[in-house]
Amino acid sequence: MMSSLSTVRSIYYRGSLEHCNYTCSYCPFGRKSVSADTTEDQEALDRFISRIGGWKYGSLRILIIPYGEAMIHRYYREGIMRLAAMPHVIGVSCQTNLSFSVSRFLDEAEVEQADVSKFRFWASYHPEMVGVGEFASKVEMLLSLIHISEPTRHSLIS
Repeated sequence: MMSSLSTVRSIYYRGSLEHCNYTCSYCPFGRKSVSADTTEDQEALDRFISRIGGWKYGSLRILIIPYGEAMIHRYYREGIMRLAAMPHVIGVSCQTNLSFSVSRFLDEAEVEQADVSKFRFWASYHPEMVGVGEFASKVEMLLSLIHISEPTRHSLIS
């Protein structure tokens, strides 16, 4: 029988981010105005990361699933790197539309010497906002280093 210390648990983090840089007609988050003040959300993420840092009950997988686009914010990118540096965190995933600068993110990860093998992206294609070529190009840039979610039929419908 496995002890609770050897069990891998998944924790989902939603945060207070509620806006997206895309304005898809079908999405309520794209209709919310982008607030310049993300202090509350950043503080909440910092508290979450601190709590995860003190976790002593086995391995964790973290999935960040905001009500909006997190990866355009530097504090989310840095937070993902901080989580990946923790030995008990075996994977850090983030739901994203891939609208952030992938090359900048990879440069930041290199500077921070981040363990990119722990990164996962749940990437969704938004045909109203970006061409399939641009989206595919970003996926290709990431594929050699980072796991990208398998496309679903829904994510490919235009």
